[in-house]
Amino acid sequence: MSSVLKGTGMEILAASIKSPEEAAASIQAGADHLTLPLAMLQVAMLQAIATHELSHQTVADFAAGGVGFKI
Repeated sequence: MSSVLKGTGMEILAASIKSPEEAAASIQAGADHLTLPLAMLQVAMLQAIATHELSHQTVADFAAGGVGFKI
């Protein structure tokens, strides 16, 4: 479908995505937009943040010399 629509200005919406595997397959197939449950997006974002090297470095830097807010 994406090759048929190429150059037309139209975009593909993959709707009712239920799993990360479906999301990845839709993107690989050429989908421009996805509809998916918020919970699935939150889990994906948390996994990406938790495993990114800059996140680990930021936590280490803050632990070494950061100052929290006192309320």
